[in-house]
Amino acid sequence: MRLIYPQLWSRLGREADREQAVSTAAALARTGVEVTLLVPREPNDPRLTPSDVRAFFDVQGEFTVQQRDVGHVSP
Repeated sequence: MRLIYPQLWSRLGREADREQAVSTAAALARTGVEVTLLVPREPNDPRLTPSDVRAFFDVQGEFTVQQRDVGHVSP
């Protein structure tokens, strides 16, 4: 099974929703699901690798991270 797991956050942080999302992705990956975290990337955001995310949240499980560049919308 493949799962694309969209997120609204673009930077790593200790907020509960981020920790829950990454923990869920890692748990699903450990059961054999091909998980991709889909996150936005604002102009000044760093590139995130799956290794960065796993290390930051201290989780195990082989998921991927795909960042989509987003621009600022003019009012």
